[in-house]
Amino acid sequence: MTKNLNIRVEDSKFEKLDALAKMFDRDRSYLVNEALDNYLAMQEWQLESIRKGIGEADRGEFLSEKEQKSFYKEMEQ
Repeated sequence: MTKNLNIRVEDSKFEKLDALAKMFDRDRSYLVNEALDNYLAMQEWQLESIRKGIGEADRGEFLSEKEQKSFYKEMEQ
């Protein structure tokens, strides 16, 4: 089932959307739905990660100082 969603966008965004739709041989709705799917997935992932981190902190689950140093050392490489 689908529903209509009306939004206002700047002219430049509308023109870019049309250009991309033409390049991909898709319609505007397809591209907007793809973009919305990606946005929603990213937000859900981020919020779940934050919720998980808060839960770990509430339970007192923290990295030791040694684990922290090791983690950041690996990140530098």
